[in-house]
Amino acid sequence: MGGVFVKIGDLRHRIELQAPTDYMDEFGQPMRTWTTYNTIWAQVSASGIGESVSGAQLSAFESYAILCRYNSTFKANHRILWGEKILNIVGPPRDLDGTKVALLIAATESVAAEVGAP
Repeated sequence: MGGVFVKIGDLRHRIELQAPTDYMDEFGQPMRTWTTYNTIWAQVSASGIGESVSGAQLSAFESYAILCRYNSTFKANHRILWGEKILNIVGPPRDLDGTKVALLIAATESVAAEVGAP
C-alpha cells in the first residue's frame, strides 16, 4: 500500500493562499488586488535561483517547492504569501499520487533590477 504521507511536523511554515480580483479603476486602467482566502501549514523549501533578461530589465528569482495537505480550492492563478515573500505559482498544483492527500506547488519569488545596475 503506497501513497504520499504528510507528516504534520514537516508542515512548519504558515502560508496564506491568495486569489486575484481584476477590475477597472476610475480611469479605465486594469487593476488587480489579492485576497487571502485561507491560511494553512506547509513545508516550504528553496529549490534554486535564476535570472532572465527582457529588454533592459533583469529579473532574478528564487524557486520554491511547497508541500501542503490537499486543497481543492487552490488554483494555478493564485499566489502564496509567506511572511514578507510573495510567491507566484509556476503551473497547476500537483496532486502527488492522485489520492488527494498532498499537493506539490512550484513557485517563484521575483526580484527586478535594471541591467547594469550595481
